[in-house]
Amino acid sequence: MRQLALVSEESGSVGVALAAEPDDGQFATATAMLNELGQWFVEHRHNFSTVTCHTA
Repeated sequence: MRQLALVSEESGSVGVALAAEPDDGQFATATAMLNELGQWFVEHRHNFSTVTCHTA
C-alpha cells in the first residue's frame, strides 16, 4: 500500500510518499503501518526542507 501527500507549512510544501508491505499481506496491517509512519512524519515534519512551487 502507498500514500502520497503534499503537506503545506508556513515556509512552503513538502511532498511525502509512504509505502508499506506487511509480512502478513493484510490491508489492515498495511493501514496500521502507514498510520504509524504518518504520525512519525507529523511529529518530525519541521526537520524536512520545504519548497515553494510557482505556476506559470
